[in-house]
Amino acid sequence: MAIPMIEIFTIPNISLLYQLFGALILGWALALTPDNEIKARAGTYWNMNPHFLNALIEQRYDAFFGVIMLVIGYGLQLFENLFSLSNRISPVWTWKLGTASIAIIFVIYVLARRRHRYKKVIDLAHSSPKTPQEPKPDLD
Repeated sequence: MAIPMIEIFTIPNISLLYQLFGALILGWALALTPDNEIKARAGTYWNMNPHFLNALIEQRYDAFFGVIMLVIGYGLQLFENLFSLSNRISPVWTWKLGTASIAIIFVIYVLARRRHRYKKVIDLAHSSPKTPQEPKPDLD
């Protein structure tokens, strides 16, 4: 039994795709981290661990884009429940706009992570954290 196209290409289904990709992005940093990276992040280094710093910055990108995707997905569901737009918008346009916007956000996410990898980590890893100076003893 075939499902009619009108039932597949609806705003709630697009919102579920947003939520799926948001959850995948949020889980990306934890579930797909190779063992050698986990060992490097857990290692101890003099002054600071550049691998750990890199992981924290990448997790910030993952969290930012994952939460954005989830918020958009839930927002679309709420918007659909309030205004019932699936009856007014062509299913083909709903599908095209929904998948195109997901693809655009995902490309921005990948580019942001790549840009970070080549620029931010080098800058942050070579700058030592500022430690407070100990007060000099008063010899009077």
